[in-house]
Amino acid sequence: MDYLKPLLRFDYWFGYGLVPFFPWVERVLVIFMSVLVVAGIATMVYLKLQKGMDKIVRRMLKSVSTWLLTAGLSGLLLYWFYYESIPVLSMRFLYVIWLAIFGWWKFEIYRDYKKARKGEMSAAEKHNFEKWLPKPKH
Repeated sequence: MDYLKPLLRFDYWFGYGLVPFFPWVERVLVIFMSVLVVAGIATMVYLKLQKGMDKIVRRMLKSVSTWLLTAGLSGLLLYWFYYESIPVLSMRFLYVIWLAIFGWWKFEIYRDYKKARKGEMSAAEKHNFEKWLPKPKH
């Protein structure tokens, strides 16, 4: 229960005098942010190598790779501010803002994907729609 007491203090989140993280928390943060960066780069490479992918899936994966890379790099930047003990930029409240921004961004990616899938016609519906369109003259 003593682990939760610092989380309830105002100076833990907004204080300039840095209260150090637990050593395992520091390692987990660095590893997690690094995994985000590597996953973003891997997704970009996968998109470059993959041909003939569905347009909606490709657009969603491109958004996810941008999200992963941006979240990882900005998280590593936040950790670097903490590591270098920069007073204002190393406040822990910035991690809460980071989490809120990237959580919202991830939700937007998911919502756009669902909206695009909902608007997509099946092959049978598309064939039934296009049979009434005029054919091009050659």
